[in-house]
Amino acid sequence: MRRARHVGLLWGALVALAFGALATGQAPNRTPTGPREVSSDRRLGPLKTLNGEFPFVPSPTPEAWAARAMTVRRQIQVALGLWPMPDRAPLKPVIHGKVAREGYTVERVYFQSLPGHFVTGSLYRPVGRSGKLPAVLSPHGHWPGGRFNEATTEEIRRALVTGAERFQTGGRVPLQARSVQLARMGVVVFLYDMVGYADSVQIPLDVAH
Repeated sequence: MRRARHVGLLWGALVALAFGALATGQAPNRTPTGPREVSSDRRLGPLKTLNGEFPFVPSPTPEAWAARAMTVRRQIQVALGLWPMPDRAPLKPVIHGKVAREGYTVERVYFQSLPGHFVTGSLYRPVGRSGKLPAVLSPHGHWPGGRFNEATTEEIRRALVTGAERFQTGGRVPLQARSVQLARMGVVVFLYDMVGYADSVQIPLDVAH
């Protein structure tokens, strides 16, 4: 009876120790038979939150910078499911519906980024320019209407009062106005849809997010 009680107490202590380790995110450093090897698995360490401090420390040399760039690039690829990179699909680009305006043109675009999946957007080009030109990829962010977002009268008034916008037209459609201004400055701009926004309807917004 006494031995069974001791065994029960031992198991209780081990269970409590295990739950304590899970609660703190750290593995116990001792076992009943002696010291335990500390794991280097970062998943067992304290959890990171947005409340922590993560200062950026610039790389001291070009070589260190290149090494860090390679590491960060690989982390992004793994997080996006792009490592290893999938086979490139034929783009099959379609550019249509040109509209000419003062100093620029805008066209509708879609092309195949992955087999069966298409990127959609608007292509702005300056008028009267030839040869190689600077180009800008312009994501629209999480605006309700995507690249077609149109501000309300109150939002336009607030933007003019605060100085965020100088003209009412630009305040009404700021994403398109940005592309127009860049095109008039001689830049080719592709204002593309995020998945589920505007013309990108193959994957609904609620599924994409």
